[in-house]
Amino acid sequence: MEQVPVKEIPLRDVILTLQTYGRAGLRGWPWLLLGALLLGGLQAWRVNQEAVFYEAATVFVVNKQQSGGNALGSVLGRFGLGGGAGDTGHSPKRVMAFATSRQLLHRLLLDTAELGGRHDLFINHLIEQSGFAEEWKLQELYGLDRLSTNQLDSLSRQERSLLKMVYAYLTLDPEKPIQKDISDETGMLTITARTRNEALSIYLSTALYHYLSDFYTEESTGQSLASVERLKARADSLLTEINRAEYQLANLADTQLSLTRQRDQVRRLQLQRQVNIATLAYGEVVRNLETAKFAMDGFTPFFQLVDAPFSPLRPAYPQPLKAGIRWGIIGALLAFLGLCAVFLYRNIMHSDD
Repeated sequence: MEQVPVKEIPLRDVILTLQTYGRAGLRGWPWLLLGALLLGGLQAWRVNQEAVFYEAATVFVVNKQQSGGNALGSVLGRFGLGGGAGDTGHSPKRVMAFATSRQLLHRLLLDTAELGGRHDLFINHLIEQSGFAEEWKLQELYGLDRLSTNQLDSLSRQERSLLKMVYAYLTLDPEKPIQKDISDETGMLTITARTRNEALSIYLSTALYHYLSDFYTEESTGQSLASVERLKARADSLLTEINRAEYQLANLADTQLSLTRQRDQVRRLQLQRQVNIATLAYGEVVRNLETAKFAMDGFTPFFQLVDAPFSPLRPAYPQPLKAGIRWGIIGALLAFLGLCAVFLYRNIMHSDD
């Protein structure tokens, strides 16, 4: 099959064409100015309406390495109990994934906090001090602007909807009330709270760190801790069995003046054998239990606070000028592209004529 030769366009023609379109766009400079003023002015006005925010950052580290995890897994595996969730390690990304989980934030929102000298649910403080009751028109939507109890099961349908709205605000809103960051160089983790109230930002940042450390530790060691508790229960059961057999053996010796009867001798041997077997089993379980406790400490996550926020915080004011300049340039560029498109359309229509 014969190939059709591709016609090459000289570089000079390309440059001349670009110059032609550039001059056509620049000739319409009033439209460029209008586009810059419209889009830049609109964005500057929008940014100027934004509230003042306060950012509070909490910096911490979590140990990555685990020592003794394999030992615990082998010890518990001998009893068919499993090694627990700690075998997966403590990845910083995995830790941060829990920071905005629904269960963790629900615990935080429904807990009591003292802000401004008043004790109330944290979600009520957040709604009140951020002005969301009026901004979100909560009374019109749900007929309430606060929660009455910290028990999730006791919340009404409207209160549950309000709780979901606040959770969505913390995790999805463009204001980014909760920001997470992991430093690739140092491995430090940062949780930044960004709200419209200084005390609210400080409390949200520090409380989220404490809730995260407790929640993640509970999740990481819960299964292993339950396994250790089962070993402990087994040890207690064996000890009770030993005490009972020893008591029966002593009682048999006290109640018989002479152990010459064969039946008494057999009973004595049976009890002594039961004590010996239970004692050996008890010693093995206790040894494994202590090993398991020691090994579990090796993969229990350790949170170390590096930096905590404190007042006064520097307010983050809106920057309408910066936004106006940036979007003004974008507006001028869009107007320029529009003029070039009009010029191209006219050339095509004239060439057809």
